[in-house]
Amino acid sequence: MISTPGFTEASAQVAIEVAERKVMALQRFIERVVEREIFDPLVQQAGRDPKKAGVRLDWCTAEKPEIVVADLIKSAELT
Repeated sequence: MISTPGFTEASAQVAIEVAERKVMALQRFIERVVEREIFDPLVQQAGRDPKKAGVRLDWCTAEKPEIVVADLIKSAELT
């Protein structure tokens, strides 16, 4: 963004923070829909109480994958 006309480093940082908040809100929405529409019926099918099971989707605990430049180049060549 810094190379885009009209963005300074500070305004780019603010734009990134705004985008991150939107992503986090979308993730929360998706979490709740998946929990309600997918997890709860699966837990019920297993004969358990979904409220007691408390199955939750958590985006923050996953480890970030290691990005290997060679893999990125290879994937670009495949498309």
